[in-house]
This record gives sequence, structure tokens and C-alpha cells, in this order.
Amino acid sequence: MVYGIRKRHLATIAFLLFPIIVTLLPDSAKESVKSRISRVLKFPIICATVASSKIGSAFAPKGFFLKTINQQHVKIEELKAQNSQVQEIIIENQRLNDILSFKKDLAFKVSLARVIARDPSNWRHTIIIDKGSSVAIKKNMFIISQRGLAGRICEVGRSTSKAILMTDPDFRVAAVVQRSREQMIAAGRGSGLCELKYITEGADIQFGDIIVTSGFGGFCPKGVLIGEVVSVGKSVNGVISGVYVKPAAHLSRLEEILVLLE
Repeated sequence: MVYGIRKRHLATIAFLLFPIIVTLLPDSAKESVKSRISRVLKFPIICATVASSKIGSAFAPKGFFLKTINQQHVKIEELKAQNSQVQEIIIENQRLNDILSFKKDLAFKVSLARVIARDPSNWRHTIIIDKGSSVAIKKNMFIISQRGLAGRICEVGRSTSKAILMTDPDFRVAAVVQRSREQMIAAGRGSGLCELKYITEGADIQFGDIIVTSGFGGFCPKGVLIGEVVSVGKSVNGVISGVYVKPAAHLSRLEEILVLLE
């Protein structure tokens, strides 16, 4: 007990005498003592700072990682959009190369045009193209795709034109059976098909026959593919009726077409 009391008194006396002793030291010694005292006093502060940073790091990552994940998600979506645009450009370039190669092989004069819209009032059977009277487009000129006949120009503006597709009920074109040379009119049916009309008595038409344009009536040259016979009705008094043709052109996929010029 007495030892403990003496120890506390000695510590008190040392604490009181310490400033006096420090003032009596040489300047070089004072700096060394001050530096050591500073390190001793700073140690608890450093420990507290490190501890707080570790505690903070235990809770901070959740928000940080959520933000990082969101940023990465945005970048991924941006890359997807860019990739989609690149793919569209590649596909478009391929289509244009194909149709330009097809154009070179044609024996008649044509003008390349883009499909820019469809008429909302007649969506399935009407398209609008980006060419008009300024480049010599005229009413009743026929339009084709790489696969075959597609339709006919029905309205012309200066820079755009409207065309009805060959399945429209108002569409007509002179046609011939490629195999038997039977002649008739191919008319739009309004249901994705064309119907062969004005078939003569005893005409030779069979399922699977290929129908092409005859060249009669002007505007549309001879030999343009129309489509294939998919249905042949019964013959009444030697006259066949109900002969339907599926268009060779993919009318719902038209993006570029060729206008047959005079």
C-alpha cells in the first residue's frame, strides 16, 4: 500500500519536474525530446483514424458497389445499342450491294429508291418512296424488288411518291404463263395474293406454274417475275376460275425498290 502511494507521488513529482528539465536541456536535445513526445501524443489519434477508416470501409462498399454496378449496366446498354446500330449498317450495306448488283444485270432503265413510309390508311398495300418528279418518276410506273414485281406508282410528288403493291385490289398488270404462254391479267386480291383474270377457254394453267409480265400495255417490260400459281379452281364450261398467284416479292419486307423508268 505504502509502495503504491510512493509510486503515485513519484509520478506526480516527475510530471511536474519534466517541463523544468526540458527547459534546461540544450536546444538539440529539446528538439529530440519534443519529437518523441509528439509521436507519443499522435499515436492514439493515428490509431483512432485508422480504426474509423476500417469501420467506414466495412459499411461504405454497399453503396459504392451499387453505383459501380449501375454505371457498368449503363455502359453495357450503350454498347448493346451501338452494336445494334452497327449491325443495321452492315445489313443495310449488304442489301444495297445486292440490289445494285441486281440493277447492273437488268436490261432496262431503273431508278433506285428507298421505302420511307407506309400509308396508315392502307398499311399492307401502300408504300411511300423517297423519289418523285424531280428525278423523272411518273404515275403508273411499275416498281420491282430483287425477287420480282412489287407494285405500281399511283401518286407522284416532287420528292416522294406513293405506290400500291401488287396485292392491292386496284393493281393490274398484263401477265403470261411462262410454261404454256397463256395470257391473262394478274390483279390484286387484297389478301396477300393475286388472281389471274380474263382466262380464255381451254387455257393451260397448272399448280406451280410461274407467272411473268407479258409486256403488253406499256410501262412494265416483258419477263418480270410475278409469282407462282398456288391454287387452280374448277373448270366451268372449259373456263378455269379461281387461279391464285403468290407474289415472288416479299412485299412486307420492302426497304429499297427499283422504279422501272420509260
